[in-house]
Amino acid sequence: MTRNRSTQRAGALARGQSIGLSPRQLVQLRELLTGRWQGIVSKITALSLRLHEDAGGAEVAGAGQEPVAALARLRWELAETEAALGRLDEGDYGICMACDAPLAFERLETQPAARFCVRCQPGLPD
Repeated sequence: MTRNRSTQRAGALARGQSIGLSPRQLVQLRELLTGRWQGIVSKITALSLRLHEDAGGAEVAGAGQEPVAALARLRWELAETEAALGRLDEGDYGICMACDAPLAFERLETQPAARFCVRCQPGLPD
């Protein structure tokens, strides 16, 4: 019976094999993702309250966007962050979902919810 990649990666991590990130780096990235998650939840809560209080749809301070669009963007960011935390728990974090190449720590520091390497990232020029 063939195991799927997620199971194989999780097994490798359980055996102490690396996915290209050190345990210390994984802790740093988990803290970064958790902090980002908390910040996004706070922004969603504040914006939702503001929308509820102001039926006129006032703009988010400094954002220059309609609040409904800003809320949709924040919800997308929250979903991406939660998915990254899930991949971290499953042993799939830091691995390109298209080519299985390890993602550079520097990429994950700036884009902690990244799912693809720069080469495979949808929407980037070849």
